[in-house]
Amino acid sequence: RLYAIKKDSLSTANYYRELANMRTRHNIDKLELANRKLEVEALRDRTRMFYLWTGVIALVFVCCLLFFLVYLHRRHSMQLRKAKEKAEESDRLKSAFLANMNHEIRTPLNAIVGFSQVLIDEEDQEARRQFADIIQSNNDLLQRLISDVLDISKIESNTMEFHFGEHSLHALLTDIYQAQRLCMPEGVRLRLDMP
Repeated sequence: RLYAIKKDSLSTANYYRELANMRTRHNIDKLELANRKLEVEALRDRTRMFYLWTGVIALVFVCCLLFFLVYLHRRHSMQLRKAKEKAEESDRLKSAFLANMNHEIRTPLNAIVGFSQVLIDEEDQEARRQFADIIQSNNDLLQRLISDVLDISKIESNTMEFHFGEHSLHALLTDIYQAQRLCMPEGVRLRLDMP
């Protein structure tokens, strides 16, 4: 009987030991499961953060790209506006230049035509010579104007050639004086004082 009691007590002790081992194993499994759940949640959080930062970086990149495109568009628009204003100003200046040249060319041309008609009808040799001088000076002025227009055209197209040499300042000033004297309005006196 004692043997049976001891056997029962050993069985009960084994049972409780196994039960304690099972509980310990169960608790360990529970902790491992909780640990794995925490690892999965941490991985999920890291994945979310990765996607979030990737999205933020992509959004910043798209915003920078849009800002750059808007900047390029605005800069291009400003360049076009400036080019348009420059073209309009150039057109206005060319129109003013043509109107001025029309007047400048007509003045000596009218003098040439008018004095040519008077020269035909004039009998006096001295008057004819004066009219011929006036015609010649207006002819020179007209040639100078046309030469100046051609020079301006050469300057604009960068085909102007410069020739350096010695010139008489007196002769140059006299030519300028003669050309401007014919264009002076009445009541205005042009003077050339040279030593």
